[in-house]
Amino acid sequence: MHFKNPGAEKTIIVDNVFGSVNVTGYDGDEIYLSVRKKIAARSENKIEIAGEKVKLDITEEDDMIEFFVDGPFRHHHNRDSVSWFGYRGTGYVVYFDFELKIPRETRIEVKTVNDGDITIKNVAGDYIINNVNGNINMEKISGSGDVYTVNGSVLIDFKKNPRADCRFGSLNGEVKLYFMPKLDADFQLKTFNGAFFSDFQVSYLPTNAKISSEGKHKKTYKIDKTTNVRIGNGGPAIDLDGFNGDMYILSKE
Repeated sequence: MHFKNPGAEKTIIVDNVFGSVNVTGYDGDEIYLSVRKKIAARSENKIEIAGEKVKLDITEEDDMIEFFVDGPFRHHHNRDSVSWFGYRGTGYVVYFDFELKIPRETRIEVKTVNDGDITIKNVAGDYIINNVNGNINMEKISGSGDVYTVNGSVLIDFKKNPRADCRFGSLNGEVKLYFMPKLDADFQLKTFNGAFFSDFQVSYLPTNAKISSEGKHKKTYKIDKTTNVRIGNGGPAIDLDGFNGDMYILSKE
C-alpha cells in the first residue's frame, strides 16, 4: 500500500474502538499493515452477527489513508462519537489489533477506546493521539501535537524537541516527557491531585487573569488555576494536564 500522491503532505488515520494500535516509522515509501481481528461472543450466532456488523473500512485519497473500525456502536451523524453497551448488551465484542509500518515523515491521527494501548515509534510527522482506557507510549518522536488518555499513562521520548505548540495529558495517570537537553519552551501545568517534577531549571511566569464580568464601576477577574513556567529561553507553548497524576519534564542526558 502507498500514497497516491507521494509528493503531498501525507496523513494516516487509525480510528479503532477495541484493541491496540502500534505504529512504526521507517525510511521508505510503502505502508505495511497487519491487523489481528478477534471476536468474543456468547454463541456461534453472535459470532456471525459480529462478523457482519463490525467491519474495517479503508479509505484511500491522494494524501490520506484512513483505517476506520465501523459498527453499530458508531453514531453515523457524528462518527467521532461512540456508544457501547458492552458484551452484555450485544453478546459480542470485536477486537482489532493494528500493526503499521509507515514512512517516517507521515502525519498521524490515532485513537482507540478500550482494551488496548497505543505505541508510536520513530515518527517525525505531527500527531493527534487519543486513548480512553489504555496507555500511550511514544518513542523517538520528532514532531508536535496533541496526546491525551483518560485512564492510563502517557510517556513521550523525543528525538527532537517540539517546534510548535503541544498538549499532553491524562485524567487518571502520570505524564512523563523525556526531552533533549537543550530545551526552550513555555509550559502550562494543570493538576488537581498530582505533583510536578522537572530535571530542567524553571522560571515562573505570571498567572493569567481574564475579565469574567464587567460593570459600570468594577471588573471581576477570573484567575486561571494553572502554573506557568519557562524553561531555557522559552518557545513553543506546551500544555501539561495531569488531573489525578504526576507530571514529569525530564532530560534524556
